[in-house]
Amino acid sequence: MDSKTYKLLMEAYASVYTPQEVEEGVRDVDAEKGTEERKDRLEKKRGMKVDDHPEYKKENLKKEELEATGLFSEREIDAILETDEQFDEAMSSYDRNRKRAAQRAAARNAARDAGKTGAVPGVGYVTPRRERETYTDEKGTTRHKSGAKMP
Repeated sequence: MDSKTYKLLMEAYASVYTPQEVEEGVRDVDAEKGTEERKDRLEKKRGMKVDDHPEYKKENLKKEELEATGLFSEREIDAILETDEQFDEAMSSYDRNRKRAAQRAAARNAARDAGKTGAVPGVGYVTPRRERETYTDEKGTTRHKSGAKMP
């Protein structure tokens, strides 16, 4: 392809695929305005408040703020903060897949305990040998099929 043809091709491509500017709407320059608009639209669409939705979650309460409310004891505050720390990280696809595999193994074990072997509807193929109902996450922690840490 010669340079003249290449230039014509690039001009045609640029005329078809020009970037479009957004003047108004959901994704506006003002981030807070856009967030409020998205929130309002989602509330209207679902017919309920979305304040509990992770995208619109408020900042985590700190220990001082919890103490200031006067509703919680020291132990309760520590427990609240500890649970918040445990669930900060989102589960990776590896962990999700391992957890689901452990749940399927538990279902096969339950079918096995009920005396069913072979092809079981809703469970799959069940062998006579029991399977582990735990998995190891990316950090090397052994976890139960529910996701709880094993001792």
